[in-house]
Amino acid sequence: MKVEEQVSLLKNRVNIASGTPSRIKKLIDIEALGLSRLAVILLDIHPDVKGYSLLTLPQLRDEFWDLYKNYFHQRLLQGDMRLCLYGPLPTGTQFRGKKRGVTED
Repeated sequence: MKVEEQVSLLKNRVNIASGTPSRIKKLIDIEALGLSRLAVILLDIHPDVKGYSLLTLPQLRDEFWDLYKNYFHQRLLQGDMRLCLYGPLPTGTQFRGKKRGVTED
């Protein structure tokens, strides 16, 4: 979809929007996509057929971190936004810290 088409669609209130990091950044920069009501960022980290994902393909990863640092980081720290991952985690991934909602007997 062309940027102009997306801008036209975004003139109406939307509840869900998706795109590559560079497209989302472009729409924010031209003020077609506002972040004032943004509550959740969902990252699709499924690998493509070549085995690359949002976090492993260098150009896409760099574009995401640029978007994150410039637009999302502060809102996450303030508790105004949540970041969710969708997809398989790499083998051997370990989580540290306290588990929420789990009670130990």
